[in-house]
Amino acid sequence: MDFPIQRALELACAAQRYNQCYQKESETLYTDDGKAMGYKHSNKTLMIWTLDQERRITADPQYLPPVIEANDSDRLLTEDIRTYYRRLMFSVLAQPENQFLQEILSLLNKETMNENKLGFIACLPHVYEKDRKRNDITKIIRECDNNYLGSKESKLMNLEATIVDCERSKNYDAYNILAIVDNKLASWFSKFPIRQNKVEIVSAKVKDNNQNWLTKKAETRLNYVKVKK
Repeated sequence: MDFPIQRALELACAAQRYNQCYQKESETLYTDDGKAMGYKHSNKTLMIWTLDQERRITADPQYLPPVIEANDSDRLLTEDIRTYYRRLMFSVLAQPENQFLQEILSLLNKETMNENKLGFIACLPHVYEKDRKRNDITKIIRECDNNYLGSKESKLMNLEATIVDCERSKNYDAYNILAIVDNKLASWFSKFPIRQNKVEIVSAKVKDNNQNWLTKKAETRLNYVKVKK
């Protein structure tokens, strides 16, 4: 079955908003005592059951995902995504090995798409947000000095930090903080997220001096960071 690309992309944005994330696989939700209480449907599932409502007629109502609809913010995001990938067109064409981007570019240049390609569109709002965030961070880091804050084990005190990124760690029960301190790049783990744009580091110790994985700029890894509340 074929679906309009524009409609599918708008619903991908609506599904991202509805789930408040990119939910790749559907999952059952349980109460504290282990009883099933409902379902969190994948973004793709929300899209399919909205695009093809005829299949809802014979389905068990208990397991039916909700019908979602795009609002104005979803439609604006859809246009932002289209504009962003149009600008990337020539660089994408120059990367034949990047099959994902090649597929996305091909789909966005069509009017309709087959259901078996819906997964590419379902994840696109999430991929777009990650790409934009990475590009914005790269631009900021590019202006930093390519130097370290101090030698390993040295102590730092009373420094102002501009927070560039705060992201939950995939491997640890903590948030990875990326910041600019004295126009140099620094990072550390924090038990709690830091939402302010600027904070004061009361004290910290240099754990290591590395390179930023994205830009290869000098990055000072800090430990025992105390931030003024």
